[in-house]
Amino acid sequence: TIGPFELGDKLGVGGMGVVYRATYTKTGIACAIKVLAPDVNDSPGVQQRFEREIAILKKLQHPHIVRYYGGGRVGSQRFYAMELVQGGSLEQHLKKRGKLPWKEALGLVRQVAEALEHAHTAGVIHRDLKPANLLLAPDGKLKLTDFGIARDTTATALTAAGKTVGTYAYMAPEQIRGKPPVDRRTDLYALGCVLFEMLAGEPPFDSDNPGELLVKHLQDDPPRVTSFAPECPIWLEEMVFKLLEKDPEERYYD
Repeated sequence: TIGPFELGDKLGVGGMGVVYRATYTKTGIACAIKVLAPDVNDSPGVQQRFEREIAILKKLQHPHIVRYYGGGRVGSQRFYAMELVQGGSLEQHLKKRGKLPWKEALGLVRQVAEALEHAHTAGVIHRDLKPANLLLAPDGKLKLTDFGIARDTTATALTAAGKTVGTYAYMAPEQIRGKPPVDRRTDLYALGCVLFEMLAGEPPFDSDNPGELLVKHLQDDPPRVTSFAPECPIWLEEMVFKLLEKDPEERYYD
């Protein structure tokens, strides 16, 4: 147990914490608990980042963003509770199914776009949009989660300028270079990578070598979606290409 919560099985492990299935013992309601990993629990920087993640989640109330329920500490152990989305991540979903029909992919990406619009309006850039951070409920509703490295443009930046954070397969050129500054269009590039993967069954750029993968994001043109999914309409392929423009100015404005 931690505070008034009884922990169940482990749902995921991130750079900062471990997420468990849990039950709120006072009401029996199921939820998810993120606990700060013991090996980083004493680091002031990590504690600060964890507190910031909580502050961001409190601020973002949207049907397509995981809901924050409350947080605290027991002894030196920090944690917070959030909505439990039963159904696994989009990453798990794609592993099972390979790729999705274009209309289904478009329905999902629309939900992510609504979540991003809400976050961006509140001054929050996610910076780590990927299928593993998109949770899919059994009713088809999608929820954005894990604001662990999100940047709140209305608060002081914790991540040092030019320090690369994020996940390589979905990382925009400006995030890799550290310039121009990361903004909402950085999330839109990642959205393009996610949409490409839903349609094609694999991300636009791939390599076992991280350095090579980053160079591909910086220099290579993405392959044609229609070469993987011939039934994908040309206008949708063009939308993906616009999201994946190297220069943020060439992408959609919002």
